[in-house]
Formats: sequence, C-alpha cells, structure tokens
Amino acid sequence: METDELFYVYLLTSIADPNRHYTGSSTDPFKRAKAHNRGKSKHTAKYALWKLETIIGFRDQSKARALTSF
Repeated sequence: METDELFYVYLLTSIADPNRHYTGSSTDPFKRAKAHNRGKSKHTAKYALWKLETIIGFRDQSKARALTSF
C-alpha cells in the first residue's frame, strides 16, 4: 500500500559496544532513536547509548518491514 508518508528502516550502532547493531522501522527514526537511548525498548536498553548509522526511506510500509528481517 502506497501513501505520501515515508516509512523508514534505521540501523543503530551501540556507542558502548560498536559491534552491536539494531535494525528497526519507524515513520520518525530520529524520535525513535531518542526513545532507544532513553531505555524505552527492552531490546536495546542494555547497550544504550545508540547512534544512527543509516536511514532508508520507503513509500510502502511492507517493504520497509521486510528489510528489517534481513
């Protein structure tokens, strides 16, 4: 389904452990990265703080989510 809104896939790298990465999807990856750094995700809280490495935008949400499964 296509919309005017973009859906983003983002890659985070842990500052504490640069070999640790997390991939997620959001309509606002900058806001989502801040939430990860505030410990709002049980999957990333242990390795906070995180920095955004890569952001890729998609018009189709299903394509964005499909990329996060790789």
